[in-house]
Amino acid sequence: MPVDYSKFDKVEVSDEEKEDEGEGEGAGDACAAGGAAAAPADAAQASAPPERAAPSPQEAPAVEPSEEVVDFVAAARYGDMDDVQAGLASGMDVNARAGGGACALMMASGNGHLEVVRSLLEARADCAAANEGGNCALHWSALNGHEEVCKELLRARADTNMRNEFGRRPFEEAFGREHTTICELLATLTDFSGDAVDGPDTAVDDKEGD
Repeated sequence: MPVDYSKFDKVEVSDEEKEDEGEGEGAGDACAAGGAAAAPADAAQASAPPERAAPSPQEAPAVEPSEEVVDFVAAARYGDMDDVQAGLASGMDVNARAGGGACALMMASGNGHLEVVRSLLEARADCAAANEGGNCALHWSALNGHEEVCKELLRARADTNMRNEFGRRPFEEAFGREHTTICELLATLTDFSGDAVDGPDTAVDDKEGD
């Protein structure tokens, strides 16, 4: 059955909303492709659920991450398989956090590095790990249009109903960027039963009628 997208608002992304939520300075860059990958956007313009489900990120480190952790996460971000595997071989925690609560799986997923994603998942990377904005690896891959990465994360039982701090699930992130095939992939696995259907604006300004 075709997916009915009519109840979802298209989200326009402003320059301010493009600010990276993962590492602070371009953590979502699509380095291997030579372009820039977007970070999950601030959905203030979109209709959010009445109550935003609290994300379940692991706590970001209270102290500055070590240089080894920063290098490991950066290797995943840039798709450097050799350095990622070397880090894992040295005993690096696969879920270790760099700036902004970003971990290797988020960075590899956001930049479409499929083989790195597979390697991290084999090392038991946590699909539910979220950064300080509540975005997990599936949010990043869905937003940036990396269909094969999304499929790999789904095979690892990534949660399609996990919401970020703006109440957005991976489906909404893909929908906002018009990634139709990813929307179709996620739609059958996303629970829309509690979502309100947009209707006419019935709000009345208190000043009217005074």
